Amino acid sequence: PPAGDEPAGGAGLLVVATPASRDTLAGLGLGFPPDALDLSRQAGLRAIVQVRAWPGVTARGLEGVFKPLRQIPHLAAVAFYGDTLPGYPDRLPDLQKNMAGLGVPVIQIEFQPQRGLTGLADLMGDRVLRMHQADPADLKIYSVDSLISRLELAAAERNVRLLLVYPVVEPGTQDCLTLNLRYVGDLTQALVEKGLTPGPAQPLPLLVQPRWLLFLVGLGVIAGGLLLLLQLGVRRFNPLVGLFSLLAWAGLLAVAPQMARNLMALAAAVIFPVLSIQGSVKPGGTTGGRSVFLLIRTTLLTLPGALLMVGLLADSGYMLKLRDFTGVKMAYVLPLLFLAVIFTGRGLDGESKGHLWERAARLLDRPLLLKWVLAAVFLLVVLIIFLMRTGTQEIIPPSGLELKFRSLLNHLLYVRPRTKEFLIGHPLLLLLFYYGYRDNRFLPLLLLGAIGQISVINTFMHIHTPLAVSVLRVFHGLWLGILTGLLLIPVWRLCVFSGRKILSAVGKAENEG
Repeated sequence: PPAGDEPAGGAGLLVVATPASRDTLAGLGLGFPPDALDLSRQAGLRAIVQVRAWPGVTARGLEGVFKPLRQIPHLAAVAFYGDTLPGYPDRLPDLQKNMAGLGVPVIQIEFQPQRGLTGLADLMGDRVLRMHQADPADLKIYSVDSLISRLELAAAERNVRLLLVYPVVEPGTQDCLTLNLRYVGDLTQALVEKGLTPGPAQPLPLLVQPRWLLFLVGLGVIAGGLLLLLQLGVRRFNPLVGLFSLLAWAGLLAVAPQMARNLMALAAAVIFPVLSIQGSVKPGGTTGGRSVFLLIRTTLLTLPGALLMVGLLADSGYMLKLRDFTGVKMAYVLPLLFLAVIFTGRGLDGESKGHLWERAARLLDRPLLLKWVLAAVFLLVVLIIFLMRTGTQEIIPPSGLELKFRSLLNHLLYVRPRTKEFLIGHPLLLLLFYYGYRDNRFLPLLLLGAIGQISVINTFMHIHTPLAVSVLRVFHGLWLGILTGLLLIPVWRLCVFSGRKILSAVGKAENEG
């Protein structure tokens, strides 16, 4: 104001007019409090700051925002607030330049996608820390023990390097400090018991696979596909199919490596469960011990596909979930569709005669019965539920009882096996081995049993999960599935015997009537 005039609004108060809206002003950051940062430094802590985006980002504006951050001596990482990074999409190189000046990694917040983060991470050489947070809203839903279990799982099984913990406030609690000290202490103990070391977080070392190595891994998938065709009786065109696959794989890997890796990983996820089940399931039944052997052998034949898929997707981008394998749902559906077609053809009279296309032609000539339509509808409903329950963020969430059961398994076995393996897939496939695929009445049993092998492959799709954890998860699922299957066989036989006895009694009563 002019000399001698009081500022508008009273002494010491300056009013600044701006055409910006209230929402725009509310979204502007005002910097970071130096006193609080200094206190955290004196306490021996490391600082992580969260930067907001703002409208009209320029190179000069980014420099102005990041310059004060270079004065924070204990800065450990930078996170970004909101769903879009400042400068996206045109100013990401300027943003990367300022991040490089800080010399710290960028934070990826799990389950909160941000536009521009993948591009910035690529420019930074994947110098990224994955962070999981127990959102303040979660404190109203989950108990402290549930939050600890969730945070521990994120660190142990999903390669999360940072855990953001908010203070817990419970109604009626007088000493909140003691409550939160116990919360953090119990969480630290849980992490140590999982073999983790709490301390300063370090980003993953950069891992990039050379294309020649990816090409060799892809040859293993192609070989599996050719072996499957041989099993199905397709021999004449195998050399041509192999040559075409080889040339297509080499060409696509050269011009679009990301797409090529995803497609070949999907091929591995589809081919090997079909290959292992197709080669193991026979028309005749066998003993319980032989059924166990067949289940173990089938799983061992599925695992090469999982390992080939890991080889195709093993790099920093996939491990940090900056890039995702995009064929997860298809990797569940396609093996079931192929198995349904193959075994429906095998279940026809004279299934062993003729080539694959001849059996398919006989299948198409068969009349469509109502019972098969109803069976198809039932399997479709099961498949939809199955797909909605896949993934880290399930569309149909588990019940409270299921969550408690999962927590118990995780506590007892260190790594929780997948329910769809040890309670559904493996036991039912073992039961199918015991009875044999006699005809198409056993098709629902086959498809439900195949879920276990598909799940084995799916376990290794989570590239961000340590490989040892995935192997242990599959192992626990297998031995628990064997036990469940061995218990299921006598129960099934009893049900069949009782059902036949009831039907016989009903038929006898009708005849006497």
